[in-house]
Parts: sequence; C-alpha cells; structure tokens
Amino acid sequence: MSKTAKLGRCRSYIGLLLVAYVVIAIHGDLYSKNKEWFPFFSWSLFTRTHFIAHDAVLEIVSADGKRFDPPVDYFKLPELFSPAAANSASVVKLTRKMAGRHYGGKDLSELEARLNNVYLNDVDTVHWQLVHVVHYPIERYRSGQTLRRTVLMTGVKTP
Repeated sequence: MSKTAKLGRCRSYIGLLLVAYVVIAIHGDLYSKNKEWFPFFSWSLFTRTHFIAHDAVLEIVSADGKRFDPPVDYFKLPELFSPAAANSASVVKLTRKMAGRHYGGKDLSELEARLNNVYLNDVDTVHWQLVHVVHYPIERYRSGQTLRRTVLMTGVKTP
C-alpha cells in the first residue's frame, strides 16, 4: 500500500472518529442524567455552576460633579482613574482588606486614606462606596445580575 493510500485511509478514520464523537456528545446532552457521558463533552460546558462568589467592589457614585446613576464599578472608569486603566490588582487587594476590616469592626481610616490618596487621586472630588456583592460569576459576567448587594461603607474625597 502506498503512502498516499495510507494517508487517505488515516484521514477517513479520523473523520469517522470525529463524527462518532460528535454524535455521542449530542446523545449525551439529550439523554444522559448529567447532560454528558465521560469522556465526551457537553455542549453547555461550564454554563451552570453552583459556585457563589463574594466580592468587595469599589463603586463610584460621582466624580468631579458628574453623577453616576446607578454607581459605576471603579474599573469601568479608566478614563478617570489611571490605576483602573491598568487593572491594578492592588486596588482589588485594598478593597478586600477594607471589607474584611469592616466586618471585623476594625479601624479603616488608614486604608481609606490610602484609597483616597493613591487610587482616587486623579480627580479632585469623588463620592465612592464599598459594596459587598454576592453573585454567580458566569451570570454576573453575562448579564450583570447579582444575588445580593450590600453597601458596606461610603466615602468622599475632596481636595
């Protein structure tokens, strides 16, 4: 048998295997209790998750006289805040630390001063709020839907 004939036969087998894989995956999605048969995948891979996330989110209520209704996530305002444009992880760490201290009943003045002087210093006047958001990550990514939002604290930075 020549090399081209072997190659053609190999391609045929690969094609048949791919078709069989897709057929089994579709049947698994339709007829299996778990919507898939291992090791064949489901078409809705990771679309339903039971993982509930808790995030501390810094929201801007107003900045330099411009009011946001509803308040906007800090990271969605990169034109106003340079750390937001850089997606700075230190902002996320700071908001988580602030939320932890809030729930622990500890003093937040040092962290609040750092927030105002380092991360909100690109504008003169800012009204902000720290929000505890409980959500399913995929649903929040797709639609913005959350399970619960609790405003933990608010603050105002003035010149």
